[in-house]
Amino acid sequence: MNLSWWQYREEGTYPRTVTITDRGHDRITVTVPSDATPGQTISVILQGTDKGTFPLTRYDRVFIQVV
Repeated sequence: MNLSWWQYREEGTYPRTVTITDRGHDRITVTVPSDATPGQTISVILQGTDKGTFPLTRYDRVFIQVV
């Protein structure tokens, strides 16, 4: 299985790009920039694709709300 994480900027209200760091073992760290204000949201997508003859891809979403 191939996993990738990426920011879906069109869905969150934070207007800039965040840093997503791969920590291994299917874990990541999202760095919320210091200019993010309370109430803004950041949308991060997990994309998983299997290694079958006809690869299947599944998506899931995580919302981060700045407090």
